[in-house]
Amino acid sequence: MISHLAPWRVVLAALVLTVTGLTVAGCDSETDAAPTTLTGDAVAIGDGTARTYVTLSADGTPTAVGVALTADALSGLPDHDGGMGHEMDDMHPLPMPAGVQAKGVLTDHLSLDWNPHGHEPAGLFTVPHFDVHFYTVPMSERMTWMPGMPAFEQGATPPAAAYVPAGYAQLPGVVPAMGTHWMDTTDPTYAAGGPAFTEVFINGSFGGRMVFVEPMVTKAYLESLRASGAVHEEDLAQAAAVAATGLYPTTYSVRYDAARGEYRIELGGLVRRSAA
Repeated sequence: MISHLAPWRVVLAALVLTVTGLTVAGCDSETDAAPTTLTGDAVAIGDGTARTYVTLSADGTPTAVGVALTADALSGLPDHDGGMGHEMDDMHPLPMPAGVQAKGVLTDHLSLDWNPHGHEPAGLFTVPHFDVHFYTVPMSERMTWMPGMPAFEQGATPPAAAYVPAGYAQLPGVVPAMGTHWMDTTDPTYAAGGPAFTEVFINGSFGGRMVFVEPMVTKAYLESLRASGAVHEEDLAQAAAVAATGLYPTTYSVRYDAARGEYRIELGGLVRRSAA
């Protein structure tokens, strides 16, 4: 999550080719679910696949956006040697279903990042987990957020306080092609003697704008939800104002959908807000 990449040029070049050169057929409605769920192209993850989805109400309004991983996607994941951090990640850009931005969905694309050894801070996030970035900016813009480029020097500039969700604090550092991270200061995971990391919700900014949200979920926690049938769901802190008109999530959930055979990480309760 919070790392200055060593070989980021190679990794990001591969991501650009993946996002801009996908050869899978276009988006389609799910064949095994209601026709009001739209899905993006499937991308190979482990022994399975992952894809984005957007759930629509009866009148066609998006109510949720998320990522679904097939049950076998948690098997066959690579286990790199040589340490932890983003340089060891498997970063998988996932396209959104076609046309959802016109309906008010602000997510441009997702990046599903597998961390086989976790990443800093040591002792907190150093367990196998996924970072799930919901970006509101295109990959082409993120490619300008590189050390030595003019935009990168402004990366740590925080947004105006009104645009930051209540209770979130900015962490130091700027990650190339990603931005800066904001932690939920009310989450007991960060407290001394708090519970072990299973999942956390992070916000992200770059150059004075909020540009992503990021659930982080451990592999072990996903597997435990499948075994127990439990669902993690929480309300999301809201900012006093937003800089772009569109649909904003009010809830976040993690579950295993036994009927579909999928793990689902979802931003729900989308509400329309107007730019202030």
